[in-house]
Parts: sequence; structure tokens; C-alpha cells
Amino acid sequence: MASTPSLPELHTLLSEGAWFAELPTAVQTLLLQHGQCQSLDAGQRLFLRGDPCDGLYAVLSGAMLITDSSPEGRDSTLALLAPPTWFGEISIIDNGPRTHDAHAQVASTLWWVSRSQIDDLLAAQPELWRHLARLVTTKMRLLFWRLSNLAAQPAQTRLIHELLRLAQGYGLAQTPAGPRLLPIKLDQLAGLAATSRQTASEVLGHLQRQGWVRRQAQGLVVVDEDALRQQLHTP
Repeated sequence: MASTPSLPELHTLLSEGAWFAELPTAVQTLLLQHGQCQSLDAGQRLFLRGDPCDGLYAVLSGAMLITDSSPEGRDSTLALLAPPTWFGEISIIDNGPRTHDAHAQVASTLWWVSRSQIDDLLAAQPELWRHLARLVTTKMRLLFWRLSNLAAQPAQTRLIHELLRLAQGYGLAQTPAGPRLLPIKLDQLAGLAATSRQTASEVLGHLQRQGWVRRQAQGLVVVDEDALRQQLHTP
């Protein structure tokens, strides 16, 4: 088990995320008091689709890759979760199994509140149900937007949208200004943008020549978010 940061340190980090920051103070305190750190090596599995729910998680450092596996064994990339994103709430709400696979994209540290602790918190603070529902609906709105735009937009537009969403933490984190490293592989980004690896490579090559992104061994660096946004509005 990873060493546990102090409660003030945890509060500062998790408050950079919109969901936690908007929770009542009493609920924030309970989530901090009843959780613990968990460390994962790069590539290590957290849970698989169909596993029983073991609690609620937040990314403290690193990144978590959320995927789905086909019957043929091919993985489809669904999301790359950066700090301080919370996840695992669906199984808390419906008491069902995990809906997708979760692995550490790089060495990562998570904040874990166990299922039994969450159940106790829900009994003590019933308003937490509404906040968990808000966490789900925030992600559902993003999903609906993506589904409605996949067929209508060209590959470059889809890929730029995904780069910006990754850089902005899917709207769930208050991300710092300036260049931002995204620890994502080319085939994973292609999967998010619903395009081929070759097309994604060609688009990234163009964006890199413009100086808007930079490819490196650890992933992609978004250098100029404003320039990428402008491309979305350029005919």
C-alpha cells in the first residue's frame, strides 16, 4: 500500500476536480477519512469487466486506461483518466459488476474508498446519492456528445477534440495552463477518435509540423490548445 498523504494534501489535490470541489464539506471529509492509497505499476490491472464492485476510486497521480475487450480479445480504448478524476461510481449506484476494464497506463497512485465504507457513507449522508448521480451524468453528457459527432465530423476534427478533452481532463479537472503531457499511445488515441492508426499518425504529423503538438517517447504533448481550438472553427 502506498504511503498516505496528509488530509490537507489530499483535499488540495482532489479539490482540483470539479466533482469533489462541489461536494458538501462533510461529505468531502468523510471520503478523505475513510479512504486509503493504492499503488499500481504501469500496465497493472485494477479491475476487469464483470468483476464485483469493490469501491470508488480517484486518480492521485499517473493515469488510468479504461478499455473494453471484444470477443476476439481486441481492446477498445474508452478513456484515459488523469488526476484527480473519480471513477467506479456506476457499480456503486446499481450494485452491478464492473462495466469495463481498468489498468494503470503508467505507474499510478489511487485514492480508494471501499464498498463497505461507501455504503456506510451513503447511510450517514444520503445526499451522496445525488452527487454520485451527478458524477455519472457528467460522463454521460460527454458520451452522448461523442456518439452524436463521431459520424458527422472528419477524422482530424475528431482527433483534435479528443486531444483537447484529454488535455482538459474531460472537464472533470481544473488543468494547469501550458504544455501538457498526455501518456497515451498512438493506437489508443486512434481508438478514442474512431479512426485508423495510420490516419491518426498522419493527422498528428500535420499538427506537429504546425507546432501545436509534440510526439515523444512518453506520449503526446499538447503545446498550443488555443491553436487546436481554432482549427475546430476553421472551414
